[in-house]
Amino acid sequence: MILTFVCAPALSQHFPGNRDCALTLPGPGRPGFNGIEFRLSRDDVVLGLPRINTLRTHIADFCPRSHRTDRRCKVTRYRRHDGDCNNLQHPTWGSALLPFKRLLPPVYADGISELRADRQGFPLPNPRVVSAHVHRDEGPHEHAVTLMFAAWGQLMDHDLTFTAETKDPSDLREPNCCGSGRPLHPNCLPVPLPPEDHFYRLHRQTCMNMLRSLAGVRPDCRLGLLPQVWHQII
Repeated sequence: MILTFVCAPALSQHFPGNRDCALTLPGPGRPGFNGIEFRLSRDDVVLGLPRINTLRTHIADFCPRSHRTDRRCKVTRYRRHDGDCNNLQHPTWGSALLPFKRLLPPVYADGISELRADRQGFPLPNPRVVSAHVHRDEGPHEHAVTLMFAAWGQLMDHDLTFTAETKDPSDLREPNCCGSGRPLHPNCLPVPLPPEDHFYRLHRQTCMNMLRSLAGVRPDCRLGLLPQVWHQII
C-alpha cells in the first residue's frame, strides 16, 4: 500500500476530509488511479521509494518523533519500558507503537490495496472453505496439551506483539462488517460462509466479521509499502 498521508490534490478531492492526508502535494494530478498517474512499477515501490529520506522534506514536520532514527540514545543502567533504545545504533528497533516489519512485500491485486487475486486476475478461493478443508477437525483430539498451551500463545501474541486493531472512531468498538443499513468501514473484509459449512451452519451464521489491521508508518516516515498485518485468524 502506498503511503497515503502525503496526497496529491486529485486524491484529496476524491476523498474530501480524508484524515490520512497530513500533507497535500502541490501541482495538478494527471489521469490515472483516482485521478493520479504514478507510473511506478512494483519494484519501484518496494525498493525505490523507501530509499527516499523524507526527513529532509516538509514531511518531516508530520513525522512522529518515535518513528525517527536520527535521535541519539544514551547508555543507561536500565532499559526503557517501551523498548526504545534497546539497540543503541537503531533506537526504534523493537520499540512499542511501531509497525511490524514485513518478511515479504504484499501482492495486492491492483498494486495498492485490493485483495490478492490469481494470475488471471480472478478472486482466490474462499478462505473459510480452504481452512475447513485443510483443517477438518475430525478424529481424536490431542489430550497431552493443556489449556496453558493456548494461554501462553495468547500472551505471546497479544502482550509482547500486539497488532493495532481497527476501531470505529465514534464508539471505539470493532466495526460490524456483516451488518446492514450502515456503510461498511473501509477496513472491512467480511468472509461469506458457505451454507454447507460443518460448524457455522449449526449456528445459522452466513458471514464472518473480518477487518484489516491499521496501517503503520515506516521508520523515518519513508515512502513505499505500509507495514500492515492481519490480526484475526480464520
